[in-house]
Amino acid sequence: RFLPRAVDARLAAQADIDAADTIVRETIRFDVAHVPLEFVTLLVPEEVARAAPLEVRQNGHLLHPEPAPPDEAPAAVGDAVRMTAMLERPLLGQGEILVQFTLPTPPLRMEATLQHDLPIVLPADGRLGRQSVSLSPSDAVTAEPRGDDWKRDVTGQTAVGGRAWIAV
Repeated sequence: RFLPRAVDARLAAQADIDAADTIVRETIRFDVAHVPLEFVTLLVPEEVARAAPLEVRQNGHLLHPEPAPPDEAPAAVGDAVRMTAMLERPLLGQGEILVQFTLPTPPLRMEATLQHDLPIVLPADGRLGRQSVSLSPSDAVTAEPRGDDWKRDVTGQTAVGGRAWIAV
């Protein structure tokens, strides 16, 4: 008797925001049980897939994500594109991948409030548990999440000058 693959994931995102660019660095930590994970499928927001070179790494090794084959799953899910990357080494147990991309920061006026969505790349398969985001704006920008989906993380595990939130 064989048990099916079980995948749990946790996501931590760091966004460095200045007047010109927003650099997003994500760490997706996986816990894989029973059957090794040989590739990872990501839900990449269209804005990221269109505008930004997407850098995905496992153990420092650059992976090459490509749109998922149409016979495997729908290429687009909502406003996200499914992208698949072969892992450097199959993953069984705990491991992580790093995702990084840069997007232009929307134009800002002095003393103005701008509501803007920060796109986040998500794992497509498995169960997504804890999600956290840390924002490190430049001196010229103030940034924080809106709404009731995020609560302030007071554990103090953020970059210098940054603040962190946890999805609720």
